[in-house]
Amino acid sequence: MSYRNTWNVLSLDPRYRITTKMFLYLLPAALTLGLALEALLQDQGTSLQEADAWFFLALITVLWPLTLPSMVWHKYQQYCQHRLISSQDLAQ
Repeated sequence: MSYRNTWNVLSLDPRYRITTKMFLYLLPAALTLGLALEALLQDQGTSLQEADAWFFLALITVLWPLTLPSMVWHKYQQYCQHRLISSQDLAQ
């Protein structure tokens, strides 16, 4: 594949439509995997040796259309709370 053809992944050319669909499915799935993996690694109570944790991580990734909006909303709420607490600390 030449450098010139690398950007055809996102083109609307019918020859690349399947590749584009896979890219548009895998990009949010990778984001979901990253968020869930970050939470798993930060959790001190869960061992990385447990098969249940990895199964749940795979399930979250496959079901990203349901789980990703919830994860993003939760992260947004945490961000808003942190900003509110920070602004209250600055006011005092």
